[in-house]
Amino acid sequence: MSMMEWLVLCLECVSKEIFAVLLVALLRSCRSRHGRGRRQFKPWVPPPQGWLKANFDGAFDSSSRSGGIGIIFRDHESVVVGGYYGRVANVTSPDLVEAYAGRLVCEMARELQLFSLVFESDCLNLVKATQSDVEDSAFGMIVEDIKQDLLSLNSSSFSHVFRESNLVAHKLARLALSCSSPSRWVGAPPGELQGLLASPPYNW
Repeated sequence: MSMMEWLVLCLECVSKEIFAVLLVALLRSCRSRHGRGRRQFKPWVPPPQGWLKANFDGAFDSSSRSGGIGIIFRDHESVVVGGYYGRVANVTSPDLVEAYAGRLVCEMARELQLFSLVFESDCLNLVKATQSDVEDSAFGMIVEDIKQDLLSLNSSSFSHVFRESNLVAHKLARLALSCSSPSRWVGAPPGELQGLLASPPYNW
């Protein structure tokens, strides 16, 4: 029986006054459940003073079986201190691209000797995988590399955030899909990225 059929049946069985009370209670219940299901919007938050935050993301193109990686390092004043975007070929799933991005951000942190890092990703599968045992697969092998890298990075781990807290990395990953060559920098970003990183909402 549909909701509409049930309401018609109630209207036939009870008085109009009781039906009105029942309808009001039903509407309040629906609004309450809808309100509880809403997730609060959370923009990017800078790390504590003395720390850096590394946001990273992967974008997947199923038609070309390729992916784009975006990485951005920022300090407690939201100043960009480094980053990367580039393509990766022969990938079979979005999670695999995310894993490549996670491994690369760790490698960059080690090479640049960046410690006291907060890593953030909007890929919950990857974050969970770094905190548990994983299967023997291409994805699992990369996750194991990430775990080893994290051991060498002081007090560092992967944390999950929602997309709105990871917009810069997401935008860089999408940009990488259309670029023929990667771009990596330390310090201020290249001139062609100044507009992307300075204009809301991508400065979050």
